[in-house]
Amino acid sequence: MYNRKNVKDWIVRFAKGVVIALGFILSGVSGGVLTAILGIYERMLRFMAHFRENFKENFLLNFCLNISK
Repeated sequence: MYNRKNVKDWIVRFAKGVVIALGFILSGVSGGVLTAILGIYERMLRFMAHFRENFKENFLLNFCLNISK
């Protein structure tokens, strides 16, 4: 089942995705810079570089970020 920590993590990830999406919409603000500021950039690169390692965990992170865009 879901516990509060998991739900809180999903909400935080979704909120970070919304902030990154705003970076793509607003002119002068880079989505890549926002991912670096929020501490997500390296995890996204690791997911793309090592696609099969920890697939489920990394896929859920990227899915949550991308669904908010």
